[in-house]
Amino acid sequence: MTETKPSQGNPENKSYQRQLKNLLLDRPFQLRYTLFTVLITVLMCVVVGGVMMWQARRARTIFDQQRKAATESLYTQREATTRLVSETRKRSIQDLEKVLKTAMQTLNVQLQDKDPMVRKMALQLREELRRDNDARVVRQRDEEKRIKNQREKADREFLMLRRNQDVENAMRAYAEELLVLAVLGGVCLIVILLVSFFAILFTHRVVGPLYKMERYLKQLGDGEDFEVAPLRRKDQLRHFYDIFKETVASVRQRNQDTQDALKQLVQLAEKEKWKGDAVEQAKALLHMNEENGEAEKSDS
Repeated sequence: MTETKPSQGNPENKSYQRQLKNLLLDRPFQLRYTLFTVLITVLMCVVVGGVMMWQARRARTIFDQQRKAATESLYTQREATTRLVSETRKRSIQDLEKVLKTAMQTLNVQLQDKDPMVRKMALQLREELRRDNDARVVRQRDEEKRIKNQREKADREFLMLRRNQDVENAMRAYAEELLVLAVLGGVCLIVILLVSFFAILFTHRVVGPLYKMERYLKQLGDGEDFEVAPLRRKDQLRHFYDIFKETVASVRQRNQDTQDALKQLVQLAEKEKWKGDAVEQAKALLHMNEENGEAEKSDS
């Protein structure tokens, strides 16, 4: 019988410390899974960002429409007020002209009076009425011109103020969009990094047990001695790993049973003193089984 291969020890029994370089045990699978989750995250960020930008622009459009409607309403009310004031002034002027016309007619009648004093007073009054009427016309013309100039100046100032406000609002909206995009981009970058890290960490907890089982299968095939270590606290595939441990234990037990049966067969052959090569063949079979199955013995 050959000597048992020395046990290589079990690194799993040491305190396990996860390192970043050991997270990628199966690079193709883990990187594909991480890339898929990152693409989904980027798509969600783009959709959320697009919805936010659309809502912000829609709110600004509604605000601009409301402000434009308010401005048009203001202009409409001012035009209506101006029209009313003009019509009132026009009626007042017409009434005044009627009064002046009546007074002039009365004075013209008095100018035909026989009394010289009456004619003289009527003439003086008519001249005063004419001068007053001419002065009134001039004052009215000047007042209308002054009002028109003030209105045009007010309109220019209002339009300039609105133009400056529009420029400020446009610059503010542009700055807000840049800020929103920057914040959204930063948040998306942080989310992508977190999703990538946790995706790699989660796949590591799935690939880790598979990596262990692959190593144990290679050790089992090479005839090395090993002990199936338990999984880490947060590893996945626990049920599958338990079945694997039971299977390894079953294979080892079956090999042990076969070896015990061969030993009994050799002892029986030596005791019964079998003739021929039967004893030698049984010993050779036992020796071969010990060499192949020595490493499969477990302390458990």
